[in-house]
Formats: sequence, structure tokens, C-alpha cells
Amino acid sequence: MKGGKLERSLTKYSGKMETVKNNANLSLEEMVWKGILIEESLEDKKLLRLVKFGKKKRFRLEGERRIMTFCNIEVRDEIKEKYVKLAMRSIMPSFYTHLCKDGEMYVVFRGRYFKFKEGDRDLERAREYGESQGILRDQMEFEYLINHPYGRSLFGSIMNRILSYIIKPFK
Repeated sequence: MKGGKLERSLTKYSGKMETVKNNANLSLEEMVWKGILIEESLEDKKLLRLVKFGKKKRFRLEGERRIMTFCNIEVRDEIKEKYVKLAMRSIMPSFYTHLCKDGEMYVVFRGRYFKFKEGDRDLERAREYGESQGILRDQMEFEYLINHPYGRSLFGSIMNRILSYIIKPFK
């Protein structure tokens, strides 16, 4: 290799390594689904054996008094179907879990799941079903979660609530 070509290759490689180093949430596995699972939502804890855990955060949901543990999770592609089936039996009513990858999303409720992409009719059907199960609409930001499977930061959630109160009167 000539000096120029080798130098360009090394520069390109070091740029990619810098991206990996700077992205704390990057999974080195490309075939992984990301989402959130609330520990207290499970009747059967066997589901926890199927996931790889990331950050855990404890806080209150909108309209709730109890503190819950939100777990960032990863599920390998080859066991996603097993996760969805077990989640439908394990999750308590009035809760859901979700998995996302490449603009596709699974939302799993007790006894039922929805699979959709942004703009699909099933996205709104999933939200309506969640509301029928007692889940607040504000807790189902599926359009955002499809591309941000770990949800909003605490600051982002606060800002989203403030903006929704400001914008609502103008609609």
C-alpha cells in the first residue's frame, strides 16, 4: 500500500473507533432489539433471563404514586419471538414492554402484541388497546420510542410535558 492509501485507511478506521468510544449506548451486536422493561410489571420473572440489562432507573410514572424500576434491555434477534411470547404471559395487565430495531417496533401487553413501523395503523391501534387496559396515553409515546427505544431522559420528559401544556391551547 502506498503511504496515502494507508493513511486514509487508518484515518477512516480511527474515526470509526472514535464513534464507538463516544457512544455509550452502542451495542456491538448488530442483531439486537432494544427496549424497556419495568421490573415491577412482571408476574413471572423468567422473562428477565432472556435479556441483557443496560441502565436501570427508578422513578414514578405519570399519574402513579409507586416508584418503579425501568430497565434498558437488549434481546438478541434469534430469541425475540420467545421474548414476545413469554412477555404476553408474564406481564401484568395495565403494563407493556417494547422492543425496537431499524424503525420497527413490538409493543407487548398481557395476552396481545402489536408489530408496526412509524406511520402504520397498528401504531394507533396499539395505543388504543393500551388505553383500554388502563395505560395513560402520555405513557405510550410510540412514535418517539421507535427511534429512541430507551425513551426520553428525565430532562427530556420534563420539557415534553411543559411543551405539551403550552401547545395544547393552540390546537
